[in-house]
Amino acid sequence: MFQLQNKFKTSWMHPRSKHWHLIEFVIVRRSDFRCVKIIRAMRGADCWTDHRLIRSQLSMRVRHPARMKQPCKRPNTNALLTEEVRGNFQRTMNHQLEGLSKPSEGPPDRPKLTAEWESIKDTILSTMKSILGVMHKRHQDWFDANRNEIHVILHEKNCAYMAHLQQPMDQESFPRSTPSARGAQ
Repeated sequence: MFQLQNKFKTSWMHPRSKHWHLIEFVIVRRSDFRCVKIIRAMRGADCWTDHRLIRSQLSMRVRHPARMKQPCKRPNTNALLTEEVRGNFQRTMNHQLEGLSKPSEGPPDRPKLTAEWESIKDTILSTMKSILGVMHKRHQDWFDANRNEIHVILHEKNCAYMAHLQQPMDQESFPRSTPSARGAQ
């Protein structure tokens, strides 16, 4: 990438052949590739070593942290699977929508249509939240779903380990594989 002399592009000299090689690298993400000004080997380090130090100059800009928006709360539509909740929701929705003002007569006007739509939307959303409730996030962690089984298994493992510490088995009780036994297999 950088047009440099060979003495600035190599980092190690082979002791016998005296050929210079590049064996150290600087790894940069592709998105930060434009920030790299130059990469080169430093010659004349103060300590003796057969490697040259690789130096890179970057022009980095610190980004402002992204502000997190409040997550949108979704209605619990799974509650509609039960007949009782579905009937209650339909009755309440019909009653709320009947209470809204009737559509205006005459040619449609943009501000009037917008106001009517906003009132319908607000009525539907408030009814859904009051009857159905809000959907809660399900924790996707496997460990939380299987907590009891994991605790039983860990307790058994810890008990077996404590028993082993109190009475370790003799090494002679384990069968050893001998070189002649391995060759026969």
